[in-house]
Amino acid sequence: AHCVSQWGHNFRPSYLKIKDLIQRIGNPVVAAFTATANERVQKDIITLLGLSQCRLF
Repeated sequence: AHCVSQWGHNFRPSYLKIKDLIQRIGNPVVAAFTATANERVQKDIITLLGLSQCRLF
């Protein structure tokens, strides 16, 4: 999941469209996994994927 935050802005701008895809297909259950995200990157992932009601583990 950290690739959305780290690469989405420059290297893979299409990653920034994932939120739109999630919404278009009816807001499915979404799981995003990473072992390297600090708090800033976690917040970025939540925003970019539209995960307003998520649980962090």
